[in-house]
Amino acid sequence: WQDVNNNLWELNKTAAFYFYFILPVLISWAYLFYWLKTRSISRKISEQEYQLLNLEKLKSKAQLDALEARINPHFLYNSLNSIASLVHDDPDKAEHMVLNLSKFYRYSTGRSQEHYDTLENELEIVKTYLEIEKIRFDERLVYSVEFEDEAFRKYKIPRFLLQPLIENAIKHGI
Repeated sequence: WQDVNNNLWELNKTAAFYFYFILPVLISWAYLFYWLKTRSISRKISEQEYQLLNLEKLKSKAQLDALEARINPHFLYNSLNSIASLVHDDPDKAEHMVLNLSKFYRYSTGRSQEHYDTLENELEIVKTYLEIEKIRFDERLVYSVEFEDEAFRKYKIPRFLLQPLIENAIKHGI
């Protein structure tokens, strides 16, 4: 019986070793592997969300750049043609138009990194644009710019947001 008891004890010691030492290590490794895998997946999802946000930001920036690029050349060609015709007939009007055109393009090229500006600045550039168009169309264009609430003047809007609206109003109104 002594031999049998010693052999059982040896078997029990081995089983106890596996049960109390090896099994918790294996479970800990499995948990660690699961935790690292889920953390890796979460990080990848976060990186993809960040890239998506950057892409959306770049898309918005590209759309604003395209809007500015589309507005400026058309307006410039029309204004230069008007100035060329005014130079001989009415030099004072031509000078006034050149100064307004200069102010308009200083605004449009001066802040190339900023895509948003205050409503007050946008209204100022709209007034400049309308003055240029008033010189072009003379008595056929009558306009007024009214803005009652002063609190809204500090709100930021995309640059040249009002420009196409005013340009279309003049084009279709004349």
